[in-house]
Amino acid sequence: MNKAKVVSIRAQKADRNNRRRRSKANGTLGNGTNGDGSKILRAIRARAKSKDLELAIRRYEDLYEFAPVGYITFDRAGRIEQANFIACELLAVKREYLIGSPFSRFVAPEDIRIFLNHLVRCRAAERRVESNLRLKKRTGERVSVFLSSTTTTNVLHDGSFIYQTAVVDLTERERAEETIRAKEAELEQIVTQTPFMLTRCTRDLRYRYVSNAYAKMVGSTPEQIAGKPIIKIMGKEGLEAIRPYINRVLAGETVSYETAVPFLKERRFLHAVYVPDKDSRGEVVGWIASLIDITERKRSEAAAMRLAAVVQSSHDAIVAKDLNGIITDWNESAERIFGYSAKEIVGKSILTLIPKDRQSEEKEILRKIRGGESIDHYKTVRCRKDGRLIEVSLTISPVRDSQGNIVGASKIAHDITGQKRAERRLIEQARLLDLSNEAILVRDKQDRITYWNHGAEELYGYDSREVLGKVTHEWLRTEHSEPRGEILKKLERDDRWTGELVHKRKDGTRIIVMSHWALDRDENGLRAYVLETNSDITQRKRAELALARSKEMLEKLVQQRTKALRSANAELQTEITRRQGLEGQILEISDREQERLGQELHDGLCQQLTAIGFLTRATALRLKDHRVVQVDDLEKIAQLINSSVMDARNIARDLHKEEINAAEFVPALRDLVHRKIWKTPCRLDLKTQIHIENDVVASQLYRILREAVINANKHAQATQIVLEVRRKKNHLVFTVRDNGVGFRRKTKEIGLGFHIMKYRAESIGARLELESLKKGGARVVCHVRIATTK
Repeated sequence: MNKAKVVSIRAQKADRNNRRRRSKANGTLGNGTNGDGSKILRAIRARAKSKDLELAIRRYEDLYEFAPVGYITFDRAGRIEQANFIACELLAVKREYLIGSPFSRFVAPEDIRIFLNHLVRCRAAERRVESNLRLKKRTGERVSVFLSSTTTTNVLHDGSFIYQTAVVDLTERERAEETIRAKEAELEQIVTQTPFMLTRCTRDLRYRYVSNAYAKMVGSTPEQIAGKPIIKIMGKEGLEAIRPYINRVLAGETVSYETAVPFLKERRFLHAVYVPDKDSRGEVVGWIASLIDITERKRSEAAAMRLAAVVQSSHDAIVAKDLNGIITDWNESAERIFGYSAKEIVGKSILTLIPKDRQSEEKEILRKIRGGESIDHYKTVRCRKDGRLIEVSLTISPVRDSQGNIVGASKIAHDITGQKRAERRLIEQARLLDLSNEAILVRDKQDRITYWNHGAEELYGYDSREVLGKVTHEWLRTEHSEPRGEILKKLERDDRWTGELVHKRKDGTRIIVMSHWALDRDENGLRAYVLETNSDITQRKRAELALARSKEMLEKLVQQRTKALRSANAELQTEITRRQGLEGQILEISDREQERLGQELHDGLCQQLTAIGFLTRATALRLKDHRVVQVDDLEKIAQLINSSVMDARNIARDLHKEEINAAEFVPALRDLVHRKIWKTPCRLDLKTQIHIENDVVASQLYRILREAVINANKHAQATQIVLEVRRKKNHLVFTVRDNGVGFRRKTKEIGLGFHIMKYRAESIGARLELESLKKGGARVVCHVRIATTK
């Protein structure tokens, strides 16, 4: 290679470096286009916000733009969509004329069939398609190149397939192969100074030559590597990673690949081109490798893709739109927050999301974006797909193309509906706290006051502006009822503390408060805030002190009265015992008297009346023969006497002490109301079934009801008596009601019959009531608890 060629290469390199510096200063791709150079990179840049991502993207752009190999992307029809600087330089065509042109336009006519076959293989979805052919420059010059195409998806459009193609200029390599032996020294100097790594290897897998850059990558020198087996430098794993490509190049094929190679020290990403090394007879004796370390580029690509994934997985909605307000990008969170899928919303106006009464906001936003302004934390209202309005906080930034022109806007929308609802709730709660008569304050973890309600202002005399940010126990000169450290330990342990504190008001007066502390923890479980509620108990404490003094005086009086009360209690107990004995005697006498009267009526009156009946009938028979009197009259006398006998027997039975058991209770009640002795009609009204199992309860209850019916007949002067039985919850309620004259209250208080009935009721655990009705008559009610089954 002559000196003029070296100077030309150096000039091209300096020109690329100048372009790189200008692109970094301008923040563009440096390709002089309106952004068609890399739609994928523009899409990532539109979503990216952080400096790290911008730096990663710029490094990727530099690697792509100034790579030593030409890169061209064409679609299924073979039209060029992207091209880097080297590709443009290779074809001697400006980028603006290259983009959109068919790639076949630049293929030599004699190699069109090769390219068409290459395109057919790409469409067949082969993983990598490689071909050697010649291109024609705009000047007509032929260039021998190696094409290596990889199929990928166009993420910026409809997901169609595109083919990223490395275009390796083989012209210089062919010339180098022709002149390599004649100008080995000159080539050695050039290779040594180039940043690309070159190696020359033999069929027996040994290094024949390595450049300084390659030796530096593996941590050695060219002299130390030359002649050594590849496995000694790369290791077994590294050799196995590239062995398939070695086999292909030794078979006579030119091989290009990008892969991760695990060297002994570290794993490196390499872009490699292997060319067969042939002897004079055309036999392959080894290969020549042109290597580019693309580790940093791969890391940048990975970082860029990770950041793109972050954008997609962001919890906030990230939306891109052009300067006409048409939505161009829509992430998953935007779908979740607004309800529209990307297919539904992309291509539509951003006004779809804006309520009609707020659509004027969009004009102002676009005006600021066109002026290069950013909008931070703009709070507004937007409309979901289902029509529900949500509150959002917007951060909007302009999006620029490769030349720095503003072409759209990126928008981050954070749903603050819940936050706003919580703020309104907190405001309402704060308002309610201000209505409290108690002093309520909030302290942070340094005990600085962050909230001070109206009750605290009234209690302590300080305005909230005076105390916010102050330490509570210092500002209020707190006197603790126990050591403050112990209080804080209890608070940390129980999340609560209650006790008495002494504070000083603004005017210096001391007040005693009952203080309630509640602990609020942060997400790490540490103390964040303390809610303190203080109630003024100064007057109460003074009252307690006065009460204590009074208690001492009262204690002395109590001791003096104790003796008198003990004596009085003894007398009272004696009287109670005596009265209880009297009540028992009264009941016993009452029962015995009734039994005596019944016995006398049965043995005396009934027998006498029976004898009278017989005598009267005998007299009637005698008179019948002498025909002195009417026989019918005497018969009537006999009937009346017999009736009197029956009535006397009924009275005797009523007065006679009856033993009623539980099974006989209901029939006994029916018999009671249907007796002919009653001068007032009496009826039984059963509104529920009666289940009484205790014979004692049945007997005592029957006597109570019988006494009530007898009293109503004797004293009520009524026209009707009703014995009613009903159920109320877990009680049976027995009522004897009449429509007579009622009673006077004092009669209720002193009547012996009522006391006997009440005593009987208490003996079976029942409750007896007696009342005079407003509309006339009286009512005796007995409540009897019944057993419930679980």
